Amino acid sequence: MQHTPSYPGDEALTDSLIVASQQLSMQRAEMGRILGFKCADFTALFEGDALLQPGSQAWQQAERFVALFRLLRQRMADDRARMNHWLRRHHAALGNSPFYLMVDEGELETVLTYLQQGDGV
Repeated sequence: MQHTPSYPGDEALTDSLIVASQQLSMQRAEMGRILGFKCADFTALFEGDALLQPGSQAWQQAERFVALFRLLRQRMADDRARMNHWLRRHHAALGNSPFYLMVDEGELETVLTYLQQGDGV
């Protein structure tokens, strides 16, 4: 994690990640697991004390998570209840809930691909 911006995109992605995590009712510890951070590292992002480092694994995961959020928002007309339900319900094609797969199995990319293909929505 980097504590000073490398270029203006750092702040934009960090802010988008925070908004997406809030809209999807994600806890800081859950976001930390998705990004490969400790909870305290995500808290530093959340509180504006740090920014994502471009090119890092956390940066790539943040890009995927924000893309997932934007796609869900588009497909579900910004209905937070529907988005949260989709994220937490079991999907037979995935073998589990997208939430579980992202947080506990590190499968954010699998979930994003599933959603991009129009499956489950």
